[in-house]
Amino acid sequence: MSRFLSVFILSWAAAACQTPTAEPDVQPAVIVAEQPRWMTMVSGADAERLGRIEGIWDEALIEARRAGFERRLEIEGGLLDPDGALEWPAPSPGAYRCRVIRIVRPGSQERVLTAFPEHFCHVGVEGESLFLTKETGTDRPFGYLWGDDNSRRMIFLGSMMTDGQETPPPYGTDPATNVAGVFERVGSLRFRLVVPQPRDGVLIDVYELTPAPVQPDE
Repeated sequence: MSRFLSVFILSWAAAACQTPTAEPDVQPAVIVAEQPRWMTMVSGADAERLGRIEGIWDEALIEARRAGFERRLEIEGGLLDPDGALEWPAPSPGAYRCRVIRIVRPGSQERVLTAFPEHFCHVGVEGESLFLTKETGTDRPFGYLWGDDNSRRMIFLGSMMTDGQETPPPYGTDPATNVAGVFERVGSLRFRLVVPQPRDGVLIDVYELTPAPVQPDE
């Protein structure tokens, strides 16, 4: 056997006896997106309704058109347009005129579409949070506006004060008084709070808010 061949065989044998080095176990980085804060507070029932808000909008508009309110929908413009939300939804603190448009399912004791008289709402600041309350009227929601991962909306979580109540129950105290909705800007100084299925028979309540020059004394 030649010297060259002997050296080759010995080198091959030594290499074969070595334990191969294992590849390092490198796990891909996992980026976890932070949940919007409102999702840690919302009830399961309210989260379910908010998740179906597009379908509820569609049903409400279909029923309104069937009942002959096509012209009214056109007059309201962006207020009743499900796709009318604009960027920068956060309202400035202050007094607002507010009115409610309600669309219900046929067969209830109410008209399918009702526009209620104008009242007053107020947007205030508490710490780093905005809160919204309806100051006048029979049913008066009070709650906080929370940022969302959708930049065209905020989420309202609050409760309903009835006539005579001065202090609202905290959100989550009673499912019957909980109010959950989507707050959006639909014009330069025009906002809306959309509450899907606030109670049996009602498809949607839409609160329109526009700045008021003077806050009412009552």
